[in-house]
Amino acid sequence: MSGFPTRITRATLGPKLENRFRVIDPRKEVGADPLNLAWWTVGAAGLMLPMVWFVCTQTGTADPVVVAHSESFNPNANVVGAEPVMDRTSAGVYPFAYNATYLDETEQAFPLVLWGGDARPGVSAFRHGQVEIAGDAHSGTVRFWSDGGATPADCAKFFVAIW
Repeated sequence: MSGFPTRITRATLGPKLENRFRVIDPRKEVGADPLNLAWWTVGAAGLMLPMVWFVCTQTGTADPVVVAHSESFNPNANVVGAEPVMDRTSAGVYPFAYNATYLDETEQAFPLVLWGGDARPGVSAFRHGQVEIAGDAHSGTVRFWSDGGATPADCAKFFVAIW
């Protein structure tokens, strides 16, 4: 099925399956019920799991450095440059950008569409993290505040998950 990273639903995988014949040996045959459950789970995961996640470290006024990342459109972890490009524009404000398109399994370019995200600080002094997705749907800004959420502040290490 072409089109990834477009999110699939259960309906995308076709109608509910039915057994054409009775399952005789479940060690060698798969009945409709387990496959229907698997398709249901795959469809739900496509809607619920993050498209991307990344971990950054940041020191002083330097741009954040991506130290770990994974992307659902890169299931073999072999796409060079799949991680976001990070920036620091002021204290606690980190714009990021992914490519606008990525190749699906048939080598066709499809747009990356991010919906929203969550930012978690790796330091307990921080009270609030936020991810804002830009109108282009493949870039955005991560923000952190300290002092009960009143003061923008740099975060030495942080985790971001984006749906």
